[in-house]
Amino acid sequence: MMLKEDIIGEEATGAFIQLFAEIYKGDSAAIDLALQMLYVVHVWDDLIDEDKTLNSSHINLAFRYVIYDIPMNKYMSRELNTLWLNCYNQWQAANEMELKKEQYEKAYMLRAQIYSCFIGIAANIFGVQYAESISYKVYSFYGENFEKYKEEMNDA
Repeated sequence: MMLKEDIIGEEATGAFIQLFAEIYKGDSAAIDLALQMLYVVHVWDDLIDEDKTLNSSHINLAFRYVIYDIPMNKYMSRELNTLWLNCYNQWQAANEMELKKEQYEKAYMLRAQIYSCFIGIAANIFGVQYAESISYKVYSFYGENFEKYKEEMNDA
């Protein structure tokens, strides 16, 4: 798996790998899918807010994930694709709110949709009851602090 730790951060990448290994019970295809989705939204965020320098390798990898790797993953289903599309729509709405410098509390919340995709992957593999049992752990993992987020938006 080619994940660029410089996009998400080495420590965060390690923590996500650990979380995904646990909730997907070591299934490498599921772990890859979640990491690829995470990478894509982080590259997208960096392209929009320009707070990290991206090179063509970062962008090319994100496009490869979206065009090929994610759709071809054995756990990518019609239902999960709907969650992924919803993640896109919510992220896009958050981008617009941030660009207009308004509704930061909603933009902050909308970005957490990616975590629903992580739970959706688990539901596809292990069933709805299992997904329900890990939901608290997955959503609790959301590491962005609203106050820090607001400061970043006000500095932008």
